[in-house]
Amino acid sequence: MNRLRCVLSRIPMLILAILAASLASCTFVGEATGIQAWLDSPLDGIEVAPGTWISLDAHVAAEEALNRIQFTINGELLVEFPDPERVNNLVHVSEPWLAEAPGEYMIQEIAIGSSPSAASMDHAMIRVTGLIIPLSPLPTASATTPSSIDITVRPDTSGPPAPMPVYPPLSNCEGSKTLDWLPVTDPSGIAEYQVEAQRRPNESSWTVAPGSPWTGISETAHSVPVECGFHYRWRVRAVDGAGNPGDFSGWAFFDVLLP
Repeated sequence: MNRLRCVLSRIPMLILAILAASLASCTFVGEATGIQAWLDSPLDGIEVAPGTWISLDAHVAAEEALNRIQFTINGELLVEFPDPERVNNLVHVSEPWLAEAPGEYMIQEIAIGSSPSAASMDHAMIRVTGLIIPLSPLPTASATTPSSIDITVRPDTSGPPAPMPVYPPLSNCEGSKTLDWLPVTDPSGIAEYQVEAQRRPNESSWTVAPGSPWTGISETAHSVPVECGFHYRWRVRAVDGAGNPGDFSGWAFFDVLLP
């Protein structure tokens, strides 16, 4: 009986050791710093209805002391865990979040060590969708013959759809960042893409990033100048061959760490 109790008491330690070994076999942003962040929940790309509670769960494997772990929603701080305690170099954090309004939300987990350059992050994109509107029934056939056929060519007055940004990863101090997005199509063709960017240090207000907006972009990527220690957000839209600008995409976020 004493031997059985001894084995049972070691099971939690064995589970933690297995988790730590699994994390060590994977590649994460910030792996070179000895900090590895892993967002367990929610899964990337899921869709939920408005008013759904979502559990944000994450692990961090760290060889050094952690300064803090943060959860952010679209770049806005949701909760911060200062000086989290490590158990066998592993930390688990959890926080509930209410997905209230329809839209796209990027959930980020950011783990920061004793220095600003020692950091790692993971993220997931979720969509909060409203009620599904049923399709209208197909029109029934009619035996009425039209007296004339309208062949008037109407001008194109509708812009192209909003492109989908590709979220760049957290990066160390650098002077530029390449922003990517998925291409869109339009009956009049795509004449150009336009990119706007804003930045802020810490939790201050967003301001226009130097050089923004960038216009006349023919490709689906553009390199923009950045400065270390700033939070950035950016969005992109397309302009068709008839000169109609489309809607901007939702904001995409990234950070440039201090050296």
